[in-house]
Amino acid sequence: TLSSSSAASDVYKRQALSNKTPYEIRLELLQEARLILQAKAKTADTMPSTEEIVAEAEKLNEFISSKPTR
Repeated sequence: TLSSSSAASDVYKRQALSNKTPYEIRLELLQEARLILQAKAKTADTMPSTEEIVAEAEKLNEFISSKPTR
């Protein structure tokens, strides 16, 4: 399964290589969040809701927007 941090890292790398609009970036974060949550779902009954997908996308955005701490 994908971890939130690896998916966010992939999104960040793709953003750095392209000139996407904020709307395109937001859409991509939502798509990544949906894939992450669907991968975690065990059955059709546990598929993520729209609200859960948005919340996961917000977490991904927070992660890629923060400065690395090393």
